[in-house]
Amino acid sequence: MATVGHLFLILFFTLHLLVQARLNLQTTDHEALLAIHNNLGITTGSTSICNAAGIFCEPRISNNTTVLRVTRIFFKHRRLRGSISPAIGKLSELKELSLPNNHLVIQIPVQITNCRKLEVLNLKEQ
Repeated sequence: MATVGHLFLILFFTLHLLVQARLNLQTTDHEALLAIHNNLGITTGSTSICNAAGIFCEPRISNNTTVLRVTRIFFKHRRLRGSISPAIGKLSELKELSLPNNHLVIQIPVQITNCRKLEVLNLKEQ
């Protein structure tokens, strides 16, 4: 039998999920992702860019507001062509950029040095 404590926890987590579902992607991240998609020949659909396959976003606090930030980009075997946009440097929360097994011009823009949290850079071709 559910106790008042259990009901409170369920309500709390439900509200937490609802709040996270309504978070917006930070404007600079959104603009950067659009440029990156454009350079790689990816068409952006009508869905939220954080819900797109291969894009991972996490909530962060910015100016006392919680926003979504891009933390991982993973496009494996997508037959992408093009190059990495210099806009990659605007993704300051990016931890992983994995674009293995595509047909890219591997020219890493110097702006990637602005991604200070970058831990994984995978551009391997097979």
